Amino acid sequence: MLRSSCGKFYDISILGFGISSFCFLLYLHNRKLISRYRILICEEGSSPCLDSLNYKNVNSNSTLKSLLEPFRIEMFDEVLSEVDKVYNLDSYINLSDYNKIIKSLVSVFLEHLNKLDNIDIKFNFKVKNISHASSGIKIGTRLSKTCVISMGAQQDIDQLIAQDTDDLLIGNISKCILPHLIFTNQVDFQNFLNKKIGIIGSSHSSLSVVDALISKGVNPENISLLCRNDFKVFFNSREACLSRNFKFNEEDICTETQTVNRFDGLRENSKKIYLNLDKYGIQKIHRDPISCDGLDVIVPCWGYYKKLPKINGRLYKQSVGSNKNFELIVGDKTFSNIFSLGLGSNPKTKIPQKSFKRSLDGVWLYYNVISEQLLKKILKSID
Repeated sequence: MLRSSCGKFYDISILGFGISSFCFLLYLHNRKLISRYRILICEEGSSPCLDSLNYKNVNSNSTLKSLLEPFRIEMFDEVLSEVDKVYNLDSYINLSDYNKIIKSLVSVFLEHLNKLDNIDIKFNFKVKNISHASSGIKIGTRLSKTCVISMGAQQDIDQLIAQDTDDLLIGNISKCILPHLIFTNQVDFQNFLNKKIGIIGSSHSSLSVVDALISKGVNPENISLLCRNDFKVFFNSREACLSRNFKFNEEDICTETQTVNRFDGLRENSKKIYLNLDKYGIQKIHRDPISCDGLDVIVPCWGYYKKLPKINGRLYKQSVGSNKNFELIVGDKTFSNIFSLGLGSNPKTKIPQKSFKRSLDGVWLYYNVISEQLLKKILKSID
């Protein structure tokens, strides 16, 4: 549905209506800015896309209380009052349950957006190409001063090979299982029971794969963690970290909370498994280069790339980043007034943990950190 009362020229166009877009739009609402600008939202699905949260075999790495903090406003009181009755707010919730909560919140928010004359929402609309024009960013027949690409990210075998500088996967493609297939039960776990499984990567998702495999009856002694960079673990304090004989340096300390590895440390189930690898019999192989010799199954927990439309007539399928202004960078090319939001964006954002080098993703972060900084950059282009 597209209401045409705005005309065809916009201040902000958003491609994709997922969790990061929701957080950004909610930030505009809470700052009483949602009615000030002409906004176009294009989503290729028939409703907001929240599939990245719908993983039955994965728990959150933040408490439900933290995950719901951005949504504690009057608009959502009815939904959240029911949530508070059903769930323990201090728990680390299963992502499929959290997905149901977010869908309920988005449904309420969408009703609000549909009442605003300055916002056009278009579902079942796939943007195939955007291009720079003298008067703005051209999106089909529409023009916008700025464009935010928030279409999600995915793994792709071709992209994995392109980013595989160590040639780990050459000759091993038939052994590869992508993590989302495990998280969504799209594999026959019986086939894994007697296989040697190597999980590549040192992020939360690597331990989520381990957790999912163990829960399905896979012998943990058949699992190896292969990583070039070692895992980081979250601790509430220096003292807690030292009590477990864990090494850290001052750059791992969050200057706001004094916690260790606040933004990239393993938490909850992932943390419990990692701190007890010896008890599980799981082997961690920390070396550079990584070797996949002797493995029957390989699970690569890296190589996500951002979904993009064609830009100026060209389809880019490379690693994507964004500069300090959140403008999209593909390779060595920067696209002015085209901003990147959500998974795969790799924003150059200042946070209070100097050692953090990964992409900044997560519901709390999208709302509390990224939306504020992104909006400042967008408004500079609009005003």
